[in-house]
Amino acid sequence: NGSAKTFLRSLDDFAAQAQRPELRAVPWCLWGHSGGAFWASLMQALHPDRIVAIWFRSGSAFPYWEKGEIEKPEITAAALGIPMMQNPGGKEKDHERFKIAYDGGLESPEHAIEFGYEGAYEFDEATLADPAMLDEHVASVGGWVTSTLVRLGDLDLEYLPPDEEDEDDT
Repeated sequence: NGSAKTFLRSLDDFAAQAQRPELRAVPWCLWGHSGGAFWASLMQALHPDRIVAIWFRSGSAFPYWEKGEIEKPEITAAALGIPMMQNPGGKEKDHERFKIAYDGGLESPEHAIEFGYEGAYEFDEATLADPAMLDEHVASVGGWVTSTLVRLGDLDLEYLPPDEEDEDDT
């Protein structure tokens, strides 16, 4: 519908106005709710090389292309390699229009979930001398990680062992 082109043109315009040409090529971390999540899933298929992560909240184009309601895009290995999190929303589960987030054909999963984080944080000497000061630096991140892990722990996930051919790749 042209929104991808508009988004790219907007980034170019912003880079020009800010006099920061590097903004034209900056990686994207997409978060979309409902129609925004639908859009993010289409951008995932169109521009996987630009996306570093996606959070889908209450939506995705996946069930619509699986049911043939929209054209199914080509899903490349690069698109599948993007770290993604899908949160379909609890209120949508029983809603006539939006329950499609739960009816998307995921009965027989073929993909694994892998979470990872890599980063560095430099502590000053005062923090190293008094570990109680760590809360000022990392408490909010720790709370987010903890709440995410608790929510993941509440999911009834079936263990599927890796294919034998996958074991040869390690």
